[in-house]
Amino acid sequence: MERFNGRRRIKQKNIIENRSRNNVSRMDFEILVNFYRICKKKGITKREVSFLFGKHDKYFTEILNPFNKEDIKSEFLDILPSIASTGIQKIIPNQLLSKETIDIQGSYIFKKNIQSELIYYKFTVSFIDGTKKNYRWKIEINKGNRAQVNNDLLKILKKLISNGYFNKPKYALTLYLFLKEKLKLKLSPLSLQIALSKLINKKIDPDYVLEKGVNNNRIVYGKVMTAKDIFSNFCQNNNIWISKYEPLKHISSLFFIWYQDIDQNDKLLTWKNGKILYAHTINSSYLRIMTKALILLLI
Repeated sequence: MERFNGRRRIKQKNIIENRSRNNVSRMDFEILVNFYRICKKKGITKREVSFLFGKHDKYFTEILNPFNKEDIKSEFLDILPSIASTGIQKIIPNQLLSKETIDIQGSYIFKKNIQSELIYYKFTVSFIDGTKKNYRWKIEINKGNRAQVNNDLLKILKKLISNGYFNKPKYALTLYLFLKEKLKLKLSPLSLQIALSKLINKKIDPDYVLEKGVNNNRIVYGKVMTAKDIFSNFCQNNNIWISKYEPLKHISSLFFIWYQDIDQNDKLLTWKNGKILYAHTINSSYLRIMTKALILLLI
């Protein structure tokens, strides 16, 4: 189908279908309805929910399809209150039978053009006691809108990169809650997603680059680690330090490997004969090799 907007011809695609789904878990459905209602009331968009889930932009939109078999996964239940800023009791009903099912019948309407996508779900839910309830869900996805980058937020993220916060990859929700609760920032999930997308682009600022990864099927954001970063991170995680000693009567400094042993006591790395291992420069390959060998013994 085509329609005209002044002199411009806009291609439009329309789909109207009757659909049904039977023996749906009422518990899963009520969780979805409650969570969706709270997010709409608080102005949290479907894209933002998907981002905080650690999924692609249309993930939550796909879950909202009442005729689809995809529901909110059980591993996400614990994070729903954090996303919606509400109590778990307002999302998960406690007066339903665990195996209670419902039937869903209705229509799916899809309209698409170069400017937007519009989805209507008009459906009726039949409960086991014979009662019914009507639902109307409208989902609109606008295209081509460019969101502005929050430069203040970008500076804070760059500082976190420099301070090692992203040495261990972070979930979007973990980062979002850290910025809101620990740093007391006022921000939206969308503004954070946009800022992170800038940092993922290596061409924009090579000194502050993040990369996307996946952990437990959720997207994480971590610093692009150099060999030096990885080595330093290993040392920090295993309580290993390189200490500098400057003798009063000697020109050159000495560097020692100081570590916490498995008995929780701090020690200097020594040879078998008890003599302390040291190097004259911190960049000594000999010192790095011995540190890596120590890490293998401790982990």
